[in-house]
Amino acid sequence: KENGAGLSSVVRIIRRSTSNNLEVSAREWGRRLWFNNSTLLLKDADLIFADPDNGISYRKTARNKDSEKFVLPQEIAEYYNQGNNVVYYCHKGRRKQEAWEQAKIGIREYIRDAQILAVTCHRGTQRSYIFVVHPDCCQRYEGLIADFLSSSWGNMFTREKIEGNLLPATHKKEAVIAGIPLEPLDIHFSICKVADYSCIDIDHPFVFTGRTDEEKSLVCPADIIPENVIVRDDGWRAFRICGVLDFSLIGILSRITRILAENKIGIFAISTYNTDYILTREENFKKAIHVLKDDGYQINGDI
Repeated sequence: KENGAGLSSVVRIIRRSTSNNLEVSAREWGRRLWFNNSTLLLKDADLIFADPDNGISYRKTARNKDSEKFVLPQEIAEYYNQGNNVVYYCHKGRRKQEAWEQAKIGIREYIRDAQILAVTCHRGTQRSYIFVVHPDCCQRYEGLIADFLSSSWGNMFTREKIEGNLLPATHKKEAVIAGIPLEPLDIHFSICKVADYSCIDIDHPFVFTGRTDEEKSLVCPADIIPENVIVRDDGWRAFRICGVLDFSLIGILSRITRILAENKIGIFAISTYNTDYILTREENFKKAIHVLKDDGYQINGDI
């Protein structure tokens, strides 16, 4: 009788544990599905605003029942890494000043080069808006925030002091990057998958190969496509960033792709040891060169 009662208790515990685990797994899966959908829908957004009830949480995970009340730092990092800038709601709460200063820059543990800007509203409950922006966007957002604070909204908002951002002089890198010359190539390219590389003239200029565990890719001039091609996509033109790029330079390719994305121009990018090559569809090639020239890039050669 005692053994039977004990067994019943164990069964109830197992059922409750299994139910809890399924609930947690469903919550975690649902959050991930929602977030993945958001990255697809917002991939071209310049700025994503995360507005949870309680701001960012470095302790909560998607497994917690109230996780929907928080934005998670890993999510901000994923948005950032796909090219978005992010601003999220936050509040000082009962933090002491030292803890608050650390809270404002905590996201840097997840995004090494994040530039952080912040404004705080003092009307009613104090609440802050933390901007996590790419280095090449920082100067632009600083200007937007300055314009905002100089308006009538400046009566309610103040700028937060943030430690560890790039020095203002460093923002001149964007102008330096824009001054790097671009060279259009008078070549028509094809992007392919091949069975193997045996039929490719690897010594021919502008032959790019990429081999993974799933495929063998080839980008080459359209007039030297090998016979063993599996699938091909013709009609691409390219330009390259002139010179040998220093690996320490940040934002060269991302700035070009951002400008082109804003003008609805898709790209296919290839990086080599020396530099980057940017391919666009033939019908968009002249437009791509013109919008980059209008943005301050030097164009070497004819289109």
